[in-house]
Amino acid sequence: MQVGIIITYRAADLGTVRRECENIDNAQGRYASAATQPSILVSLSPAATKTTRFSATCGVGSIISTMPVIPESVEGLLAECQEADTASLQVHFPTSTVTKPGSQLSKADTQPTPSFSISSSAVQSNAKYIIISLDLDAPAPAISGLLSPILHGIFSDLNTQGDPDANGFVKLIADAPPAAPYGPPKPPGFSSPHRYIFLIWEQPEGLTSGDIMSRLGVADNMSLWSRIKWDEGSCEKKLGLGKPLGGNYFTV
Repeated sequence: MQVGIIITYRAADLGTVRRECENIDNAQGRYASAATQPSILVSLSPAATKTTRFSATCGVGSIISTMPVIPESVEGLLAECQEADTASLQVHFPTSTVTKPGSQLSKADTQPTPSFSISSSAVQSNAKYIIISLDLDAPAPAISGLLSPILHGIFSDLNTQGDPDANGFVKLIADAPPAAPYGPPKPPGFSSPHRYIFLIWEQPEGLTSGDIMSRLGVADNMSLWSRIKWDEGSCEKKLGLGKPLGGNYFTV
């Protein structure tokens, strides 16, 4: 089913929004996506205000937001990555490995489900690990409060395997399929690059992949709409997660 979203802006400076949209003509633009993705109709109002308000309506409900809800865990990791310029988690794709935070990858690079390795300094004795991935900038960084965060995957029951490599990282191998399947990055054509973040925690003892799916209400065939405006703070509380051990992020 094709779903439409209408986005209305009011801002003192519309230049920021215009820079995010390549196809704006006479202050209006339309992004037509694939059949499984929503179509977006963008309109801009010249009414000058000190704040920007975004509203959207669609066939499955309504979304009104001014800023994305970014939990403390995400803000903390982004700050750590910026300060240290290093990461405790590596994200591996067949054609590329993300070692440095903020590395830019192509859509093609990031389509396969990734694998992971963790710094030996973050390894916990006899522990399993869980990784959650989010898009922080949907549908575009300047208007990320509309749809973000979007859940891109929950990888659970991860165990270390083997000895650290030359850079001090240990492979993580999953004992179970992802609790929420990986959704590859697909930022729309009008957007500047999105940040895709991966956070890693020690998985609470006794928490299984089935428990995660039950507590969060996720399924193997998660729809796009069930991933949009993901309540990451609530997710972490439901799973009993504390402070992340670390993580990494890249842009697409």
